[in-house]
Amino acid sequence: TGATGATGDTGATGATGVTGDTGATGPTGATGATGATGATGTTGATGTTGAVGATGATGVTGATGTIAGVTALGVTGLSNGATVTSNGYLQLAYASPAAATGPTFGITASAGLMPGSYSDIFSRQTIDLGRAGPTGNYGRNWMQITSAGFTSWSALALSASGQYQSAVSTTTGNVYVSSDYGQTFTAIVSGGPSVGTGYSKIAMSASGQYQTILPSSSTTTFYISSNYGNTWSAITALSANQILRKVSISASGEYQSIAVDTTTTGYGILVSSDYGNTWSFKASPQRWYSVSVSASGQYQTAVTLTSGALIYISSDYGNTWKATTAPALGWTDVSISASGQYQTAILSTTGFIYISSDYGQTWVTTALSQFWGATISMSASGQYQVASSSTTGATYISTNYGTTWTSVLTSRNILGLSMSASGQYISGYNGGYIYTCYNSIAISGVIQVGGYTSGSGVTGAVGSLYYDTTINALKVSDGTTWSTLAMGQTGGTGGTGATGATGVTGATGAIGATGVTGASGATGVTGASGATGTTGATGATGAIGETGATGATGVTGASGATGTTG
Repeated sequence: TGATGATGDTGATGATGVTGDTGATGPTGATGATGATGATGTTGATGTTGAVGATGATGVTGATGTIAGVTALGVTGLSNGATVTSNGYLQLAYASPAAATGPTFGITASAGLMPGSYSDIFSRQTIDLGRAGPTGNYGRNWMQITSAGFTSWSALALSASGQYQSAVSTTTGNVYVSSDYGQTFTAIVSGGPSVGTGYSKIAMSASGQYQTILPSSSTTTFYISSNYGNTWSAITALSANQILRKVSISASGEYQSIAVDTTTTGYGILVSSDYGNTWSFKASPQRWYSVSVSASGQYQTAVTLTSGALIYISSDYGNTWKATTAPALGWTDVSISASGQYQTAILSTTGFIYISSDYGQTWVTTALSQFWGATISMSASGQYQVASSSTTGATYISTNYGTTWTSVLTSRNILGLSMSASGQYISGYNGGYIYTCYNSIAISGVIQVGGYTSGSGVTGAVGSLYYDTTINALKVSDGTTWSTLAMGQTGGTGGTGATGATGVTGATGAIGATGVTGASGATGVTGASGATGTTGATGATGAIGETGATGATGVTGASGATGTTG
């Protein structure tokens, strides 16, 4: 076969055939990775605010918050003496209670936490009135007051300072008031019982502004005053006549209690918490004979007269009462200190004085056993107390909280005793006259008398002293004017007294300390040389020295001649 011929040219491409049917879709591939987040678009315009919904129900009131504490004392006037600061702290006025006018920084009502007159019962300074007689003067300076006249006095009351005093009588419908520490009294028509009936008891607040008097006969009505006893209002607090034995008032005058002597059901101790305007009965009906109220009114003690009766105490302003551990005896009077801690009670018969120093919880006896009259009184602190003995007629004073008692006034039998808060002033009555005791402050050093200029306008009670700095002189008051105390001429020099006897020789004094050592003396001259001493003994032979080294070997000598041959 011959060779294959050359390949011919490629023919023209044929026409494209008809497209075949599309094949079935293949499975979806895996999802690709998420692309990057695009930029945040522009915030759209705020839509229109919808209508306000209905107010929901009021939630439960939360607990009252507490005041964080006192952070400052202000000297400017504060309403009611205190204010709450913007950050919830309590600020108190640095001042004493005062009326709407006065020098006490403009306080118009209560100062701080206490009622307006509460702090009046406490002395601004601690004073020492000394010992009771006969070794001291306390309780011995009694004066008869004739300005009130001669009558059947039944009770007296003193303000905390002693400046305001009021007295009542069983035979007159008047109240006698004093504003000069009991030096003079003025009769005030009370509008109460007529002459021949009169009053049996009286009490006043610490400032003297609020006072209450009790009629001496069985009654449904008694009387109160809110202006230092100048005018009186009738209070009808009982539905039937009863005997009202004793009234006592807190320092502010807000709290008052009356002992009602009755066993009639529905009666007991009358108490008021609105300055004596309205009253309610507390405790069970008994022959309540006396009641005494602390300065705040919280602590109260009451006694009953009937033999076998007890002493009762209250710590909730007289609303509830409980019997104490005091013996079951008949009691006539009780008096408690401003705090209520110290209490003293006396019996209706011969017996001891009973005292308590734990708010009336427990009682102990003190003083002599005798009949102690019908009244006892004490200072605000309880340190000073006064009582009168019907057995001896003497007035007794205690200066140690009733622990011991001293007779200071014999055969006078001062009754109706009442004492100022400091104990400096004491008043009572005897034989138809009022008696007042003025006590001086005990001091063992120099007394500084107030210094004022002549035109300062100071006034004082009779016997007051002050030093006039204008004329450099001491002045005394007679109650209306001041007089300079003149100094007498200097007396002549007295003759020289006789020489006194020679005194006893004093004891030998102690030996003085050893003196300082003196300086060293100069060096003395050198002395002559001494004689030569004898020759000393020959010393011991010394030790044998070491053997010396071996000498060098000598030179070898010449050889000897050879001997003759044998």
